[in-house]
Amino acid sequence: MDFGKMTVVTKEGKEEERSILVMSFPYSNAAFAYPLPVENSGVLPPWVDAAVSSG
Repeated sequence: MDFGKMTVVTKEGKEEERSILVMSFPYSNAAFAYPLPVENSGVLPPWVDAAVSSG
């Protein structure tokens, strides 16, 4: 699990940089990217907390 940046195009056609949370899983080719307003653990979606704490 790590934070990263990606460039998105808004409805107005402007390019903006956004923060994303990227998660990959051991022994799997699955990966997920979730857009977030800021890069800190206080804004993690509830399913991330559940996935990390159940392991």
